[in-house]
Amino acid sequence: MVMDRYYSSIFEDEKAGAILMGVCRGRISEGLDFSDDAARCVIIVGIPYPQMTDPKVVLKKEYLDAKSTLSRYASTQQLGSLSGKDWY
Repeated sequence: MVMDRYYSSIFEDEKAGAILMGVCRGRISEGLDFSDDAARCVIIVGIPYPQMTDPKVVLKKEYLDAKSTLSRYASTQQLGSLSGKDWY
């Protein structure tokens, strides 16, 4: 397992160092303990967006889609009206 190799390289090897890279919502993203010497720096690249199937995301996308459709057909068009896809 990846975590076993990671922990052995930082605690048991003489050089005592490693870099662990993972993906948000991936296999190593939750439930791990990186206290004390297990991690000295964390760098997050990108924003961990909620999943597209999250109920809040689905509702907001539907709302924005309806709003952008209405503004297209209204006589006064709103500036900055995003579709749900554009927002996400």
